[in-house]
Amino acid sequence: MGLIKLNNHHSQIYHASNSPLPSDDIYDIAKDKSGAIWIVTRSGLAKFDGTNWTIFNSHNSPLPDRTTSNGIVLQTVVADNNNNIWVGTT
Repeated sequence: MGLIKLNNHHSQIYHASNSPLPSDDIYDIAKDKSGAIWIVTRSGLAKFDGTNWTIFNSHNSPLPDRTTSNGIVLQTVVADNNNNIWVGTT
């Protein structure tokens, strides 16, 4: 399905075919102190600041894609009080 952003007067749908979102399969979402949204998807971690997307996966970061041959699976994401981003894996 992807993501749906709702507010009082407008909604926006983001999915892999109309945005850089790596996958329409969303597993977790977190918001950091700057307001950026962090999204765990089947194909990696995405950051969206409202304008720009940054995609983190095995090709450009130490994070694996959500499911990899070594069995590591991205599951969850949280921003702590110091604005560190924590990604839970299994």
